[in-house]
This record gives sequence, C-alpha cells and structure tokens, in this order.
Amino acid sequence: MSQESPGRNDPCPCGSGNKYKKCHWSVDQKLLAEEATEHRQRLELWKDPDVVYNNCNGVASDDPCPCGANRTFAKCHELEFLMIKIERLKAGAASSEVDRIANAAEVIQAQDGLANAPRVMELMREIERLKKQEE
Repeated sequence: MSQESPGRNDPCPCGSGNKYKKCHWSVDQKLLAEEATEHRQRLELWKDPDVVYNNCNGVASDDPCPCGANRTFAKCHELEFLMIKIERLKAGAASSEVDRIANAAEVIQAQDGLANAPRVMELMREIERLKKQEE
C-alpha cells in the first residue's frame, strides 16, 4: 500500500509540528529531482547497443527486463536485443540461431499486434538477408 505524500500545508510527517512546506518539503523535492535524474541517466545508458546486448543475453521473454523498467523483457527490450543480435551475426551464422531469432520476432509481433510492426518487419528483412547469404 503506497503512502500518500502530505500536502504543503499539512503537518510534516517527521512529527516536528511544523507545516510540511516549512520543514521537509524542499528536501523531498530535491530527492525526487535526484531520482528523476538517475532515472534519465539509466535510460540514456540503455540506448547503448553494447549495454543492451551484454545485459539481455540469456534473458527469457517472461523475465523482468534487466533495464529496471516494471515490464517483462518481451514488452521492453527484447525486440531491440534481437535487432542488435541479428546485426552482430556474421554471414555463415548457424541457421538454427537465425531461425530462433525469427521465431522470437514472430512471437513479439503476435503479442504486440501493430505496436512494433515496423521494427519487427525490419528485423525480418535482416533475417531474410542473412538467410540469402547462407545460400
């Protein structure tokens, strides 16, 4: 159960008897700003393909996303991870690995419908390109 934040004119929860705005309000605002800054920095870090690749290798679709978001891997970074993985596969990669990535992309497409359709289509084009190189 989440605790509601006091209003600025409410008594401070520290028990001092002062109004919240005169006691701990500015401290709490600073903490909230620091948390937001840390969150933005973490999001920036996850734009790096190496961070995504290194942290997501071996994560199952149903697992929580390693980025710390409150979502499953499938709903968060799995598609991006598959895109990075396909880009890193060299010509002559094991066809079973390419097929596994294609199957994962199809599952994402089925679950999300049109939400990620352009990215899934891009991934499928890359998979087809790799398969043609194998021939």
